[in-house]
Amino acid sequence: MDLHKISKNWLDKNIFNKKNKLGKCKCYFETSIKKKIERIKKLKITHFVDDLKEIIDQAPNNITKILYKNKNFKVQVVKNLIVKDLTG
Repeated sequence: MDLHKISKNWLDKNIFNKKNKLGKCKCYFETSIKKKIERIKKLKITHFVDDLKEIIDQAPNNITKILYKNKNFKVQVVKNLIVKDLTG
């Protein structure tokens, strides 16, 4: 079972779609925490969503970190936060 493919499909269906008015997003999947943190730093991203608190805690402090929890994750809240940050 390819969990990365399943996750990508879920993101495309539930987050990055026409309904949410969010275009396709590049998604990266890494095989270790160390590689994930290195990728975050290399890409110089502004926002990061993860389901592991350990990753959120280790991510750089200059980005907006969003801890994904399935039962209370609200796409609109995340979208509003990103749009607000990008438009000032």
